[in-house]
Amino acid sequence: MSNILVRGLPPKIHRKIQILAEEGNQSINQIMIQLVTWAVEKKADGQRAEDKRAEAFRRIREFQNQMYQKYGVQEDSTKIIREERDRRAERLF
Repeated sequence: MSNILVRGLPPKIHRKIQILAEEGNQSINQIMIQLVTWAVEKKADGQRAEDKRAEAFRRIREFQNQMYQKYGVQEDSTKIIREERDRRAERLF
């Protein structure tokens, strides 16, 4: 097992770690292992989520390009939907 020496830890943080250890009936070393493990895993999970998001957006752009190649650039459907809604509203009122 590897050892890590942490220098310059603010006294306030050191005290909080001591309190966590006392409350959990654990050593400072055990608490530090838990904290470091949690932080590293959380960071890794966040990176994986970011990678998944980037992959999803890459696939969306790829699909969009395939549709442009197949059908060309299409008219913005927002305008068509608004016109239909306005026509429907005129008929109702």
